[in-house]
Amino acid sequence: MNSVRLGDSIDSVTKKYGNPFKNDVYNQNDIYLTKIYYKEVVDVSTYIYMLTTVLTFKDSILINIEQKENYLPDGKNIISVEPVNDNTP
Repeated sequence: MNSVRLGDSIDSVTKKYGNPFKNDVYNQNDIYLTKIYYKEVVDVSTYIYMLTTVLTFKDSILINIEQKENYLPDGKNIISVEPVNDNTP
């Protein structure tokens, strides 16, 4: 996700990284916000994390990038259902 930049279109992001595992769409005062979510495993030194990246688009243009990490003890796959600071919009 290093090459994603504010101002990118939602189409260019999904062409680079494929379909997200989750998406949300909001309409507030005729402004359309779309959030798409990607997950990736990140290995840092001796630690393994599941990194969730949340990209927020306004009228299909990227306006915000958020990331949250979950440590995976002993390399076990753990699925977390806790929300990602989702105070939309």
